[in-house]
Amino acid sequence: MGRLIIHPNHILLFLHCRIRQQFLGNSYFFLFDSCIFLFSFTNPSIFSYKCQVRCSKTCVAENCNSIGIRYGKYCGVGWSGCPGEKPCDDLDACCKIHDECVEKNGMTNVKCHEKFKRCIKKVQKSGKVGFTRDCSYDVAAPTMIQGIDMAIMFSQLGNSKLEL
Repeated sequence: MGRLIIHPNHILLFLHCRIRQQFLGNSYFFLFDSCIFLFSFTNPSIFSYKCQVRCSKTCVAENCNSIGIRYGKYCGVGWSGCPGEKPCDDLDACCKIHDECVEKNGMTNVKCHEKFKRCIKKVQKSGKVGFTRDCSYDVAAPTMIQGIDMAIMFSQLGNSKLEL
């Protein structure tokens, strides 16, 4: 299993873009926004990123061992397939289902994240490689699981029924 490379900018961008709507006006978000503001003095480039989802019509495999992963058309923070686009493979299909779930139920819906993890694990057990050997399931799936585990952890911060 490869090492997950996490760049501080990716973590901050992930948190800021994906949790902002859920916690807007909440004391947790105020505290987090304050931390981003302070971090911006040491790294102002964080604000050059846009917090909007971009759609993809081509199968892509980039940054497969980092939180900045882009895989297929639907996998990756800030990315989704364009309407009507078919997933590139089974793992990309898991991401499509997850995108649809969080769009319907909210980004901090832990049930969506847990369902996503189960889907990824099923794909891992299939023995298939994926649409590209450059970013096989053996590399991409563990990266996605680690990323969704972080999403679960941060989703629980705003949940009054914090599960440990």
